[in-house]
Amino acid sequence: MSNFLERDLEPAITAVAPPAAVVLVGLRASGKESLVRHILKKLDEPCVFYACTTPADLDRLWFENREAVEAFLLQAPIIVIEDAHLAPDIRLTLSHLVNVNETLEKPSRIFVTASTSLALAKGVRTPAEKLIVEQQLWPFSTAELARNRSKDFVQANLSNLLVYGSLPPVVEDFEHAADFLVDYVDYRMFRDLYNLLVIRNRKGLKSLLDLLARRIGTEVDDGELSRESGLCLETVRRYLQLLELVYVIKIVPTYSQGLRRPPIDRKKIYFTDLGIRNALIRDFSPFAERANAAGLWENFVVMERVKLHNTLRDAKKLFLIRPQWSDPRESDFIELEGEDAVAFACRLTREKAEEHPTALTAYPEIPIRVFTPETYTDDVEG
Repeated sequence: MSNFLERDLEPAITAVAPPAAVVLVGLRASGKESLVRHILKKLDEPCVFYACTTPADLDRLWFENREAVEAFLLQAPIIVIEDAHLAPDIRLTLSHLVNVNETLEKPSRIFVTASTSLALAKGVRTPAEKLIVEQQLWPFSTAELARNRSKDFVQANLSNLLVYGSLPPVVEDFEHAADFLVDYVDYRMFRDLYNLLVIRNRKGLKSLLDLLARRIGTEVDDGELSRESGLCLETVRRYLQLLELVYVIKIVPTYSQGLRRPPIDRKKIYFTDLGIRNALIRDFSPFAERANAAGLWENFVVMERVKLHNTLRDAKKLFLIRPQWSDPRESDFIELEGEDAVAFACRLTREKAEEHPTALTAYPEIPIRVFTPETYTDDVEG
């Protein structure tokens, strides 16, 4: 695919008006810079770029006084700061920018990209941060692919998406996706993790990620991850929190029997992109031949739901639900927003889909959808 594929997040980004700054966060190679450039082309106004990968631009993002901030903003109607996670004091820098921008007669548009959440940035929070709007960009959703290409494209490439994931460079060239992903994991992802998260036990981090990749689709708790990875419990919890903040994993907690009761300790941990998961363990075998096909399918559907709610900008929270008496091989999910609840289940065949999920028999009033590879595109908005 040579042409730009429209992203569902674009309206939310363009809706952020000056003096606010919009910070587009997500995995490296998820298309952040491409999306910003696409928006800039539509805006058709002068802009200046700063790349935090270069020392000179990092120096330009340090301001001695208010006058320096104002001069920076008055350079052009649009300011773009890329790879902002590499700037040591990016939270403070952005606070200075929006604070002064708010006082200008013609405030500038500020676009920022980063590979980590600002929650990782050091520094004290300031009142000006209300004008810093963080937006999450995931790898392509199947809805985006269906609208840009077709539902037939999604159905024809569903196995590829389950094996190679949906990062833009992968979707553009499934034939060479394995080589790209191995390079991505070994020389980009781990380098970023070591540099950004100040990881001291690199072998331990790799061991934990390998364990998570091989335990895909199974419930875990921090204690067993500690025992099996050889890391202490505190380190496991810290690494999991950090891996979620850099968008490598998505943690789905387990709800106990009552919907109004707090989550219990056990959870499932998914990879935000299956290509990354498969590259970690060097397994790009066809989906149809996988012994762990159910886990891959579950990971895929869960992340599609996460992408959907990110696009809708709703407040739904996702939980795993499996009462003690239910089949341990089945895990179904509930999405909660206030008093409203909907559920979904992941099954590999039509036959299994016709069976009512045992985990949800305690909640007959909750509407449920069952997703299978055979019928998945029926539910994709094209």
